Formats: sequence, C-alpha cells, structure tokens
Amino acid sequence: MGIPQQRPKDSPEDWNQDEASLLEGLYQMAVEGRVETSECQQLATDVYSRLEASYADPSAAPDAATEA
Repeated sequence: MGIPQQRPKDSPEDWNQDEASLLEGLYQMAVEGRVETSECQQLATDVYSRLEASYADPSAAPDAATEA
C-alpha cells in the first residue's frame, strides 16, 4: 500500500496559458543554450516577477518591517 498521491496545489493543470508559455519558453532557451540573449534575460525577469508576486512573504517586505 503506497502513499496516496495528491495533485499539488499549483499543478500544471491550474496554470493559465500565459504562465505555461513563459516557463516553456524559458525552458527551451535554456535547453538550446541561449541563456545570454536579451530575450532570455527578459523572459527570466518576467518569470521571476510572477513567482515573486505569487509566493513572496508579505511579512518580509521592507515596508512591513518598518510598520511593526
């Protein structure tokens, strides 16, 4: 008897098409070795911004520390 497998909260089925396209594009550029291009850097910045907005800890924001 194995451990029941649950679908992660943020599984690919829950991603919107724009997010999936950004990640796929970044992955393809990495596989092809095109990581030093301005297009790849912009894509990485976009992905990072979305991840930061989705997962950032609001209590760790600089404004939160000064308001406490």
